[in-house]
Amino acid sequence: MLWSHLFKIWVYTLLVKIQIMKKLEVRTRGFSTRVVGTALFIIPLDYDNIVDERLIEELRFLQEEFEIGNFYVLETSMHASLKVFLIHAIGIAVSDRMLIQASAGSR
Repeated sequence: MLWSHLFKIWVYTLLVKIQIMKKLEVRTRGFSTRVVGTALFIIPLDYDNIVDERLIEELRFLQEEFEIGNFYVLETSMHASLKVFLIHAIGIAVSDRMLIQASAGSR
């Protein structure tokens, strides 16, 4: 349910909107990509419908920025009727470099 109303106060106009919605009871979960017992992380990336040089440029940038090793690019499926390619890239990185970059970027 959405309710909105305009109030005129002298030369000002105040717009008030109130929305009431049902809270969904859906739980979400995350996962860690750290390889247990090592300082390695597995980096899963999802690129839908990108099969040209933009994908290679993006992966090269990530390799240089975070000193990541090789990426393995997989085409998991293609929906012929929609002409959509589902592309996934998987890389392995050492955690120290990623943590340094992440902490520098958050300042």
